[in-house]
Amino acid sequence: MLILLLVPTVAFLLWVVLFTVGIPSFFLTLWARPEPPRPHLLRPLVRFVVPAAILTALFGVAIYAYTYTFVLNHVSERDVPPDVVARFEAYTGLTYDVSSGFGVASATIVAQTNLSIFVSLTAFLLILFLEPPFGVFTGWTTKSPDRRPALLALGLFVVFMVVILTPALANYFGLLRAGGLERDVMLVAVPLWFLALRTAWRTKLFERFLSVDDIE
Repeated sequence: MLILLLVPTVAFLLWVVLFTVGIPSFFLTLWARPEPPRPHLLRPLVRFVVPAAILTALFGVAIYAYTYTFVLNHVSERDVPPDVVARFEAYTGLTYDVSSGFGVASATIVAQTNLSIFVSLTAFLLILFLEPPFGVFTGWTTKSPDRRPALLALGLFVVFMVVILTPALANYFGLLRAGGLERDVMLVAVPLWFLALRTAWRTKLFERFLSVDDIE
């Protein structure tokens, strides 16, 4: 059971790091525009990073906890549709109503999939916040004339959707092919995260508690 859960977890972590950190960081650094040195470089960095990190972490923990509890309770109550049972059995290699670890393994992989989807989608949106192509993304900075970051975010989103909707690819990265629960959770969580983060930046909510202006 430990090996069963550990291998997908490693693949999941590699996947998240590659798509949310590695690729965006490489291209954004490559496309960075030359600018004169700023006297207080850490201030804008803190203004951008702290609200994004805190809100993403809070939403991520809530999504994982909710999904894990939801699936585990339904498995325990024998309230799982046959097609969903088949998906869980195919992925975990365990048998519903027979294997003792079926509920935990199923809850873990669904929660892990939801967390991966959420972190990836919000990472793509953060690229748009960093270099806003439209006014709706200008919570932290002004509109950018450079459209390459927006195209990068769109490309990563398309690749991600192909992976998450293709059973073989999703399984390779330690994820379940996205179904109804994942879609419903994202339709609620991502817009709420978007609005919360933009509001935090525009109202300078976190700056009031962190004394950002005192940072050199």
